[in-house]
Amino acid sequence: MKNLNLFSVVHLVTPNVHMFGYSPEPEDFIKKLTIEVFHIDGNPESDEFTEVYEKLFTGEYKKTALKVADITGDVIIGDAIFSHSKNFYDICDAYSSDTEFIASVFEELNDKEDMDFSLQNHFLISDFNIDDKFKSQTVMKNIIDNLKDAVLKATGLNIEIALYYPLPLEYEENPYFKIKHDIAIIAHKDMIEKMFGQKDTDTVNLTVDEDQINYLLGRRRSSETYPESAINYVDWNRFTDVGFKEILNSRLLMRYL
Repeated sequence: MKNLNLFSVVHLVTPNVHMFGYSPEPEDFIKKLTIEVFHIDGNPESDEFTEVYEKLFTGEYKKTALKVADITGDVIIGDAIFSHSKNFYDICDAYSSDTEFIASVFEELNDKEDMDFSLQNHFLISDFNIDDKFKSQTVMKNIIDNLKDAVLKATGLNIEIALYYPLPLEYEENPYFKIKHDIAIIAHKDMIEKMFGQKDTDTVNLTVDEDQINYLLGRRRSSETYPESAINYVDWNRFTDVGFKEILNSRLLMRYL
């Protein structure tokens, strides 16, 4: 494949970066981004090339450049969470189940490493699609290598770590956890019926532990992972081949930028 002239157009879906009010919301600390990556044919020193490059940022780029990739994800602004004396886990938990998963893994990682990963800024990639004409490890590495500068230039956000969670292949849940989940659902139903007076007795028939509560709330169980047999290695290798490493045994992949 010939050398590509790649350029990224970054769209900040969640506006007002660092425009915090008196009561900051999770959306003040976690910003959704979309990134479009384009290739421009020709000599970068030519006037024609410069004209096409400038049109990338005026909305005319789709007519004048070749789309290479689309990336979407969330930037977790860890340094802002810290500077506003907010709890990293609480912010991530309130934002989405995906970011709660990240915070849960980091809590375990912080216990094992001599640093606090929640103080850094992270880009959690949710989708990374490369056009079939350009699919290669070289192109993907080029895009990842330039991700930090592209986001910083467009938004002022300095992302330090990229994250990706490959979804598993279909697999059968551990019977132990399945039973615990079923009990949690029954206990939750029992509690709701008592709250609304649909049961005469105040007797609590079932109790649940923290992991079962997390399941009901859509949170990650402590040390939760999926089995190695369920790893989708096509997706997994796309990222590990360009420098991503698994955190602990969580299936969450991480790379410094």
